[in-house]
Amino acid sequence: MHAPAGKKFVIHSVPAGYSNITLTVWAEWTAGSDVGHTPTGASTTFEGLVGPAPILKSSSHVTGGAGKWIRFEATYTPSPGVEFTAITISADYTGTIPNPTNCVFTPLHLRLTASVYSFEYLNDGILMTMEDIPPRPRLLLAPFSPGAITLQWPTNFADWTLQATTELGLSNAWFDLSPTRSISGTNFLVTEPVVDPARWYRLRH
Repeated sequence: MHAPAGKKFVIHSVPAGYSNITLTVWAEWTAGSDVGHTPTGASTTFEGLVGPAPILKSSSHVTGGAGKWIRFEATYTPSPGVEFTAITISADYTGTIPNPTNCVFTPLHLRLTASVYSFEYLNDGILMTMEDIPPRPRLLLAPFSPGAITLQWPTNFADWTLQATTELGLSNAWFDLSPTRSISGTNFLVTEPVVDPARWYRLRH
């Protein structure tokens, strides 16, 4: 389940007096009814995730024994402020479909909801909204001299911080840089020495 291009889902704080938010994913495709089988394993990936991953509370994933029915349902507890652009649910099944046939599957249900346990009604947009993804700057690197490089990004992203890391596989290994930056046309311009070990650079807001 993907948000439209350029959009993201945003979880908000729970109003006073309400319980924690429950995020529910429900998806069902059918080409006919039949008895279902449960998977040997299932997993969920939140794409474009900002903030801690929502915690899985319960799940029910079923496929039809004759291959005519697929259903995914999962509930999570998300933290306020979490953002994501899509949810991908995967499941593995072990079994044989007797007399398999070609089927055209029709979406029967496909929804993503945020709710709280309450006897009162909360309007759409209180717990979760779909919002525009703000534009991101493009960081340009170029050789400057045998021992230095230049980094450039647009000046309308002045509140973004230049970061570097020597361990690309570690998410907590990035550190802030505070170089002197000049302006060249419509870009900020920074000169960095070429040093060992190798460095990777990014902009973070």
